[in-house]
Amino acid sequence: MTLDILFLTQSGETLPSVRFRVLPLVADGSARGLAVDWRPVPKFFLRRLFWLARLPRSTVVVVQKKLFSTLELAVLRKRCDRLAFDYDDALWAAHPGESPSPASTRRLRKARKRFARMIPAVDVVLAASGHLAGEALKLRSKVVVAPTAIDTEVYTPPASRPAPADGRPLVGWMGAAWELSALGEVLKSLEPHSERLRLNVVAERRFAEKCRTLADLVAWSPEDEVALLREMDIGLHPLDADEYRRGKCGFRLLRCMACGVVPVASAVGVNLEIVEHGRDGFLVERPEQWAEYVLRLADDPGLRADMARQAREKVERLYHRGVFAERYWAALGFLDE
Repeated sequence: MTLDILFLTQSGETLPSVRFRVLPLVADGSARGLAVDWRPVPKFFLRRLFWLARLPRSTVVVVQKKLFSTLELAVLRKRCDRLAFDYDDALWAAHPGESPSPASTRRLRKARKRFARMIPAVDVVLAASGHLAGEALKLRSKVVVAPTAIDTEVYTPPASRPAPADGRPLVGWMGAAWELSALGEVLKSLEPHSERLRLNVVAERRFAEKCRTLADLVAWSPEDEVALLREMDIGLHPLDADEYRRGKCGFRLLRCMACGVVPVASAVGVNLEIVEHGRDGFLVERPEQWAEYVLRLADDPGLRADMARQAREKVERLYHRGVFAERYWAALGFLDE
């Protein structure tokens, strides 16, 4: 059987890029009548070569984030008519929180070389943001920007958002352990205003203990994620230098906006592409602006409600799964652009 599209991924379905980027496309493509499948790539080189040579024939193979060697690309080319590369991370940069070491330096040097070889060697390149696309545009003239989409039927605002019982809106943060590094200073700037705000941090508890004295800690779980987002009135999205270099694709920011949470975000990277300052969120350029913008929203429920509505409408208009899928299929040649 010849497939229309085959996705090759770095890991299984628990990897966020697979869960939120690849699997929705597999489902959408199948619903459109395309023969679409996905496979995680084996980790060991010799096994991988044998595996690549036995892949089903496909019209298009999309390599999601995996940087193959020249030999592997040559083997893969024999299994498809067109080859695409998709990435939602700065594969050439250190992971936030990673300590420099000789091993990490060698790994990043190798990744950068492979990225530089792979980008000109494929037929289509898709990046999750304009910020990420910039690196590939140094190597080829065209890169399709296809932001990771939000399921707007799952991530929704609450049916009603009653005024806080004590008059203090909830200012929240939800993220992964490695993203906590930028949060501490933001919480410290808000701590003196506890009579006007409630602060919470939603994360795996063992990683968030350092924030215990600055905010209430709430344990994250996939089952409770949407409900916890809906409780927030204002969402914090600090992005430190490491995360900026890593080129994060903005999915966490979009997730909050889809739930009607007004974002206050660092004015760097993909945040600049997503948030329109003063309309559907605020962009922070200086440390003192965290408190300035949060307090402006806290003290003005009407402004908060209007910006929450604008944030939700933007996600529905530009970042829902239907828009993402159509842009993607057009880039691969299965729809007219």
